[in-house]
Amino acid sequence: MKRAFYTVFILMCALLHGCKNEKISGTDEAGCLKVKSVAEYCISEKPLYLIQFLQPTTLATQQKSDVNDSTIYLAAILELPESFQRRDSIFYMKSHYDPVSERKYRPSICQAVFGPVKILVCDEASSQPCQ
Repeated sequence: MKRAFYTVFILMCALLHGCKNEKISGTDEAGCLKVKSVAEYCISEKPLYLIQFLQPTTLATQQKSDVNDSTIYLAAILELPESFQRRDSIFYMKSHYDPVSERKYRPSICQAVFGPVKILVCDEASSQPCQ
């Protein structure tokens, strides 16, 4: 009986340890992520800018690319500094999801090429990697 208990215990420890290492690279939501400005998103009370995360993150909305069969990670950003609002500019950004802001500023009509995406709030943007 003791042997069966120890065998189950060791298997559970191995399973739990193995699952911890399966985290997708780039999903550190508190971190600084590399992004690319795509375009203005939709008309809203506050300006919204569509950005593409250049690495996977759960902050973004996942969509299939029309160009190839890859997955892209998109979000609309509030409070993006003017210097980063240029199309195709690449920069580093810290942001967070705020459900209140998303409800308040979600456009009711949007003719964007992309479907609906999460709305995030920009906390910090920099042309250099965050420290």
